[in-house]
Amino acid sequence: MKNQLSAIYWSRVWLASGVASVLSFCAITVVITAYAMNLAIQAQGTPDEAQISRFADQMGYWGGPTLALLLTIGAAAWATRRVETKAGLHGALVGLFVAVIGLILSLIFGEGLSLWEMVTFALTVGAGWLVRWRLGPT
Repeated sequence: MKNQLSAIYWSRVWLASGVASVLSFCAITVVITAYAMNLAIQAQGTPDEAQISRFADQMGYWGGPTLALLLTIGAAAWATRRVETKAGLHGALVGLFVAVIGLILSLIFGEGLSLWEMVTFALTVGAGWLVRWRLGPT
């Protein structure tokens, strides 16, 4: 096990995980802000806060995990592009770190741990691991 962990390109794994997590969070924030601005323009004044809140809840529930999953695939592909062996492990680690960061954000901004958070956690780790087939099974 120690030999496996020493063969990991940790800087690539951490960088890919961080970038995917930050981009996911920032993109959702930008989309919600753009929606609120659009409502303000349509209302020609103060937008309906309840409508913004409902949209933000939906984006947090569906949009955030979906975007994190897609960005995990891209980040894992980048992290494993020069890895000759153990691409699946590298990708799974990227997925694991993105999923953990997402779970922490969900606990901070959400109401608590739910089945949906566990499902998105597993899907995000799996998305990173799936990159292994790009290079062949390892």
